[in-house]
Amino acid sequence: MDNNPNLFDKYVRCVEDGYITFSDFLDEREKSEALKAFSKAKDCRMIIYGKNENFERGMAVFVPSFLDLSDEGELSEFFKENGGDPICCLFIGKDRFSSLKHRDYLGALMGMGIERKTIGDIVVGDSGAYVFVVERLKKYILENLSSVGRGSVRVEEVENVSENSSPATELVTTTVPSMRLDNVVSAAFKLSRAKAAQAVLDSTVFVNGIVIEKPDAKIAQGDKIVLRKSGKAIVKNIVGKSKKDRFIVEIEKFV
Repeated sequence: MDNNPNLFDKYVRCVEDGYITFSDFLDEREKSEALKAFSKAKDCRMIIYGKNENFERGMAVFVPSFLDLSDEGELSEFFKENGGDPICCLFIGKDRFSSLKHRDYLGALMGMGIERKTIGDIVVGDSGAYVFVVERLKKYILENLSSVGRGSVRVEEVENVSENSSPATELVTTTVPSMRLDNVVSAAFKLSRAKAAQAVLDSTVFVNGIVIEKPDAKIAQGDKIVLRKSGKAIVKNIVGKSKKDRFIVEIEKFV
């Protein structure tokens, strides 16, 4: 992988030494490039892993073939049973007077000299934020992060995001003339068909982690669609067809 030699090094180490290796956190484009480069590797398996359900930023984890782990769920269970999870989840609890946003938490961490690539998803709730970081930074953050913005915070390690703090979603039922990607993007993100098609051509639309550049690509039930800088949506159900022969679809939009 020419534009990310570090990933190739992780792949080689996994194959030659026979143990799990992993990258730092990757954004949507980096994840797409990794999947294209390593998804068909036969001597080890690459799994995109983010620890959090419906994560956006994730690590490329290379798993030796003898471990027989096929997806993120199995990998997560393996880490729970055997240890070695490269990602930890920290809860940053804020005081009741502060109003903090995603950028405030990210800014506080980067202000400590922490690189963006070592920080995964930040899930903001009413009482604070769940932050996913590389395991090696856990102790440093626990011992040194005491404020975000103008407010004081407390930091503790937790297993994962609590159900009450999961990202808000809304389920929308709509119709599309066909299950083409541009039609579904148009419906999910409330764009004109022309703007949705242009977004696809501009390489800003990702389906199941892979950038798709064909507006007429077919979308199936369960597909996760990310439109860069606009959000993400999941095609939860293709209900059937309307009297006007349009597809009736249920789309879960993250808000």
